[in-house]
Amino acid sequence: MKKINIILDIDNTLVKTIKKVKNPKSTIYQDGVYYEIYPGCLQFLRYVAKLMNNYLIFFSNGTKQRNDDLIKELLTRAFNKKSVKFEIYSRADHCFSPITKNLTIIVPKDQLNRTILIDDDPYIIENSQKKNMIVINNETRRNLYHITGLIKFSYELYENNYHPNFVEIINLIDGYIESKQIYEEGKLQLSRV
Repeated sequence: MKKINIILDIDNTLVKTIKKVKNPKSTIYQDGVYYEIYPGCLQFLRYVAKLMNNYLIFFSNGTKQRNDDLIKELLTRAFNKKSVKFEIYSRADHCFSPITKNLTIIVPKDQLNRTILIDDDPYIIENSQKKNMIVINNETRRNLYHITGLIKFSYELYENNYHPNFVEIINLIDGYIESKQIYEEGKLQLSRV
């Protein structure tokens, strides 16, 4: 199994803050704040952990204590009593320069071709690493189900040596899927020449 690195943001990627609890089963209460777990999040965490040999990496601008508590609760729900190793990079870890995420703090530069960050903020990553990012947001209707399929298909191509660069595969497929969606929604008109 070829090694890839999938780095996950927390807020507005895996969970979001809410004021009113709709479904207690998909809600976490932490330090006076309610967090709703996004649909598919727990399955997504299990899938990513499996791909990364029972290991997860989180990269959030939240405080260390809040991130630790929130992730431990998420992982308890996703994995029950099974153990999964994880790392959390928080604001206190001096990972942000000044407000951007630099993936080389987590992985060596020579591993960037097989490293992706999944985040809701397209402006949070270093400019030179934008190709390493998958953005989740409501406007493009991306969600964790879409991302799971994208990663799964891209990883199969990567593992079967169709291309040596995982990031290039994922960008190529993601661009195709997004173009197809825009076309099918009627926002893009094609005409024959």
